[in-house]
Amino acid sequence: MAQRGDTVKIGILTWDLALQGGTQRQIVELARQLSLVGDDVTIYAVYYDPSVYPGVRQGVNVRYLFPGAELPRGSNRSFLGVNVGAFPLLYKEWRLSAKIADWVEDRLDVLNVHDNYAFVAAVKWKRKTGKPVVWMMNDFPGGAIPSRRFRTRVMNVIFDLFNGKRWIRQWYRNSVRRIDRVVVLDDRISRRYLEEQFQVRPVTIRSGLDLEKFRRGSRMPYPGGRPFALVSNGIMLPHRRLEDIAEAVAILAREGFDVEWKHTGSDELHPEYARFVFGRVKDLGIAGRCNFLGKVSEQDLVESYRSADALVFPNWPQTWGLAVFEAMACGTPAIVSKGAGASEVLTDGVDSLLVDPARPDQIAAAVRKLAESPDEWERISAAGRRFVEENIRWDIYAKKMQDEMKALCRFPA
Repeated sequence: MAQRGDTVKIGILTWDLALQGGTQRQIVELARQLSLVGDDVTIYAVYYDPSVYPGVRQGVNVRYLFPGAELPRGSNRSFLGVNVGAFPLLYKEWRLSAKIADWVEDRLDVLNVHDNYAFVAAVKWKRKTGKPVVWMMNDFPGGAIPSRRFRTRVMNVIFDLFNGKRWIRQWYRNSVRRIDRVVVLDDRISRRYLEEQFQVRPVTIRSGLDLEKFRRGSRMPYPGGRPFALVSNGIMLPHRRLEDIAEAVAILAREGFDVEWKHTGSDELHPEYARFVFGRVKDLGIAGRCNFLGKVSEQDLVESYRSADALVFPNWPQTWGLAVFEAMACGTPAIVSKGAGASEVLTDGVDSLLVDPARPDQIAAAVRKLAESPDEWERISAAGRRFVEENIRWDIYAKKMQDEMKALCRFPA
């Protein structure tokens, strides 16, 4: 057993540190907080771009296998209408996971893996070293959710066998069950999913936020006389449901309400979905009201929150939603889908406005409510900032994660 005062050697493994996203910020901030309290922290990034997070090396060792420019993009391969891309992906991932497991150093006391592409490699590392693994499950593992494209269960099984999803799903299930501790951000979606699909009982630890970086701006309630400014943020992926924002903007425009929408976040990871959203905006006739900015600097991200009248977060299903709390910290009222894990800690009409998933009409109604009631806007703005200050901090998150890892290593907490 380790003695009190021993330095804990923690590895944080991630698939990529080459994009700006909630998972990436979580990794960087956790590494910084742990290093501040004296832990020996190394980030192992399969793909890394130092220009995206230039300050991450301050006090934290970063190792990587490939430069971020080589990060592969998603693509679909089909034969007779059946996606067969899973088979080469399965083989490639099996080989790469073995390479990653050999690359991550044996000297670590514990390995903390943060995304659903790298946790299989973490299990292989555990087999090699006998050391514990903690998985921070920010998103559902790819291939683990059964397809709903076909109505019958028999058809689902047949097509999953052909396209490889069944094999990937089983591989992931076996890997998850070998992990020592699984941490989730929410109870309603992630915890229930893991308990039902994997028979795993996770620990819930809420993510944090840099309150100095995301400060409340001088924005006042909507005065009228200009477009009501909406903002959304996140890498463009299907569960973001950005089409719901587009539909809400179209509803408001038809009603004669002046509104504009700005989205920040890369469109490179899932180009098919990005094209779908761009096409939907064009079909709805609202292209002049929408601005897709792509990847932006963290400074520009903060400014986009502070200059907006409201954040819209229609994501479903979504395990958490860091953007929600970033906007709230900046004093920007948040309109949040109940399909997002973030909604379970919020109170409708008090610190945010909650809407049902896939309901653009409810998003439009929430926008009108904030625009037409300055007192409501100001009250929710202040309450949102207060909630984040009291509950969503990186020091709280890092301490709880550290306690879990030390317990597995038999270090005194």
